[in-house]
Amino acid sequence: MQKILLRRITPKKSPAVIIEQNNMEGQKLNYWFPLKAWLTTVIIIGPLLLTIFGSLNITERFIHEWSDLWIIVVIILYGLVFSLPTLLVSYLVFIQLNPKRTLPVWAKIIIGTVAVLGAIITFRLMGGFMTPIIFVSYTAASILSCLPYKVYKIKKMDSNE
Repeated sequence: MQKILLRRITPKKSPAVIIEQNNMEGQKLNYWFPLKAWLTTVIIIGPLLLTIFGSLNITERFIHEWSDLWIIVVIILYGLVFSLPTLLVSYLVFIQLNPKRTLPVWAKIIIGTVAVLGAIITFRLMGGFMTPIIFVSYTAASILSCLPYKVYKIKKMDSNE
């Protein structure tokens, strides 16, 4: 009688969830994931999107600010410095993830959310006339930069076992 009751209470898992959980058993955190996503955001995707969005919103002030291409180097350097606290928080959140309980897609969503919240706080503190363009560029870059990298690595089995 109790076994039947327990079967009715416990929800059934879909086969896809069971397969995904079984595949995650031999995995460990890829500790380079937050750093790779951060560098991709700050050095590649962020400045690229900023240039694209900025060129769509052409004003005389924007043309004056972007008349020299060296400004991209300055933006990358400022991005590296101002996003360090967000990298630290992202890394601390990332190392708390458990590969046996957190699917890779959820880990990417969590880290992407932390990065977007970090961008919101940073740009709120900075202000300035270009802040909306920079904010949109770097939040989109934060989300996009999480996509190509693997969250977990496969554990290498010891040959002595």
